[in-house]
Amino acid sequence: MTDSTTGSSGPTIRTETMAQLLLSQGHWRQAREIYQELYQQDPEKHGHLRERLAEIDREFASREPTVPSRTMIVKAQINYLNTFLKQVKDKA
Repeated sequence: MTDSTTGSSGPTIRTETMAQLLLSQGHWRQAREIYQELYQQDPEKHGHLRERLAEIDREFASREPTVPSRTMIVKAQINYLNTFLKQVKDKA
């Protein structure tokens, strides 16, 4: 997918949930890019993303870029589901 406003590839939705989804699908580079952008927008608000970025760097630094570990995929899926459940609870 290409962002028509910038011409860059990758999703145009730049949220933590999108990053979690990308990570769960094995697209760790795109996920890391989104986490980095969110962190840079407001480091105080998104301080938890600094650790998330470090986790991604540790997990994938020495791996084949397209093959995430099963542990990282499961963690990303859990994070995604937790975010989803929080959103459901907030709306209830």
